Amino acid sequence: MKFKYLIFLIFLYNSTFSQEKLNTFEIYKKDKIHYKKSDNNVFTGIAEFKRKNGHIVFEEFYKDGYLTKYVIYYNLDIQIVSTEILYYDKSENKKTKTEFSSVENERKEITHYDSNGKKTLNEIYKKNILIYSCEYLNNKKHGKEFCITDNGDLNTEYFENGKRLK
Repeated sequence: MKFKYLIFLIFLYNSTFSQEKLNTFEIYKKDKIHYKKSDNNVFTGIAEFKRKNGHIVFEEFYKDGYLTKYVIYYNLDIQIVSTEILYYDKSENKKTKTEFSSVENERKEITHYDSNGKKTLNEIYKKNILIYSCEYLNNKKHGKEFCITDNGDLNTEYFENGKRLK
């Protein structure tokens, strides 16, 4: 009896936590929802684009047919993320876009978007320390912009609807 219970738990775990991986050409999009070509079912899983040498160029993560995350990798011998884009639930609009340097924790830039796809905040980190931040409204600088220069000076300016305030 315990053996049957264990087999059932293993099966349940695999079906719950395993993700189907397909090549990008094995899925298609219709009315903003992605489907598997093989059976025309809504796709949940990972679609990846690989080169002939096995290098993964990018991966797309789907849940219930909607793109949730898009990851681009550097063309290196090891797999390092270059860009990661997260999307709002059941939407094609970006939530955040993060760009990484090829050297771990050297530099990262994060751009935040509202649910309409308009930029709201841009941040740059160097060695996990915030060195630049700028607020946006309707894709124009609006609010506080600050940066820390290479010699450690702090520079702060304010903007309203894209124009610098004096």
